[in-house]
Amino acid sequence: MKRMLLVLLIAAWGCPGPKPLEIPRTKARRIVSLLPSFTEILITIGCKERLVGVTSFAPPGASDIRRVGGLVDPNLEAIFSSEPDLVLGMRSHSTAHIEKKLGDGGLIALFLRNETLDEAMAAIVVIGQVTGQGKEASALRRKIERELAELEAKVQGAPRPRVAVAVNHDPLILAGQGSFLHELMELAGGANIASDSKTPHPQFSAESLIARAPEVIIDVSEAFSRGASDRMVILKWDKLPSTPARKNRKIYPLERGIPIDPGPRVALLLRFMARKFHPDRF
Repeated sequence: MKRMLLVLLIAAWGCPGPKPLEIPRTKARRIVSLLPSFTEILITIGCKERLVGVTSFAPPGASDIRRVGGLVDPNLEAIFSSEPDLVLGMRSHSTAHIEKKLGDGGLIALFLRNETLDEAMAAIVVIGQVTGQGKEASALRRKIERELAELEAKVQGAPRPRVAVAVNHDPLILAGQGSFLHELMELAGGANIASDSKTPHPQFSAESLIARAPEVIIDVSEAFSRGASDRMVILKWDKLPSTPARKNRKIYPLERGIPIDPGPRVALLLRFMARKFHPDRF
C-alpha cells in the first residue's frame, strides 16, 4: 500500500493538467484542501478557520480538521458532506478524474500545478486571490523566496558534489529534471546525477546509479510513512557498496519534521540538503 501511494504521488508530480486553469471569482469561506502544502499555505495566510476538510497527510496545525482521504483517493462523500464552496487540489493526470467528479457534483474545484518552485509560488498567489488574502499570500511568497535566496548564497562558489535524492527504493526512483527536488538540489550547491532525465522522477537500475557515482544521497523514501528508522533506511543501500556516498557514509534519510513539498517550509528542506552537500558552509 505504501509503495503504491508513493508511485501515485510520483505520477501526480510529473504529469500535466487536463485543461486550462480557470480561477473562480469567489472569496471562499468553506474550503477543502487536498494537498498538504496548500493546507499549510491556507493556515499560514490566516484561513485555518475556513478549512472544513484536509487530506490524511495533514501538516502541523491541522490535526483538529476533518480528514477526507488521500491526495489521489479522497473520500468524495466526505468532501460533499462538508459543503465546501471551494476544493483545492493538485492539477495532474492522476487527479483529473477527481476534479471532474467534484465539478460534475456542483462544487468549485480549483486544481493548481505544483510540480516546480515557480508553480508553487504562483499557487500561493492564486490561493490568496480566491480567499481574499492576497496581501498575506504575497508576503508569504516573498518570505519563501528570500529564505531560498539566502541559503543559495551560502553555498555560492563551492565545488558541486554529485548528488541524488531517492524517492523510492523498489523500484529505485530518483528526483530528476522537472521536479522541485531537482531545483532544490541545484540551489543547495549539488550536481544532480539525474539532471538529464526525461521525466521528473526517473527509474534507475543499481548499475546506473553506481556508474554515476553519487557522492551524497538524500533519501526521502520514508517521508510519507515514517515506518522505518534511519538505520533501516541506510541499510537498504548496502547492496551498493561501491558508490562514494556509501563508502564515505554520506547517505542521509530526511529528518523528521521536514516537509517533502514546495510549501511554506520548503526552506527547511533546502537547508537540510545544503548542510549535507556543504557542511563547511554551515
